[in-house]
Amino acid sequence: MASRRWHGPWPVSLIPRCRRTGCRWCWAATAVSFWARCWLCGAEDVALVGYRDFDDNDRFRSEHVRDSGITVLDYRDLRAGGIPLVLDGALATVTKPQLQGFWVHFDVDVLDDAIMPAVDYRHEGGLSWDEAAQLVQGLLSRPGARGLEVTIFNPNLDPDGSIARRLCEFIASCVTRTA
Repeated sequence: MASRRWHGPWPVSLIPRCRRTGCRWCWAATAVSFWARCWLCGAEDVALVGYRDFDDNDRFRSEHVRDSGITVLDYRDLRAGGIPLVLDGALATVTKPQLQGFWVHFDVDVLDDAIMPAVDYRHEGGLSWDEAAQLVQGLLSRPGARGLEVTIFNPNLDPDGSIARRLCEFIASCVTRTA
């Protein structure tokens, strides 16, 4: 692990289940792990959606995320092509016949800073609640979806709990509409 603390709007990543063991933790749900090479899962089976940090955080050691083999559909792609087009691109990566499904990892710092200030790494812009719901529901409604994890929320930055309540409503609406 690098000595530097890694942050970044690593919004929605689709982590496939391992080809050999069915494990989804071959690519653990941390920014550093997106760069780690694991013999169980290939980078070519991972999609990173909504990425919006275009400075020094898009490197781990000497490797750039776009050179890793991961399918990167960044924030500009979402704005240019819309959610249906981005969903198609991500799903083409994680629903290959040789894969046993995929896991959705949702970092809440992909949301617009105005509606999600309870994160340690704040970044201008981002998705609205509705856009994020379209994306997450679009992923979870696919037969290969195995689960959802939501990360990066910092309750210390939400003293009255109002952001946590809204996040819980968001999660409930995403999983209810896909069940």
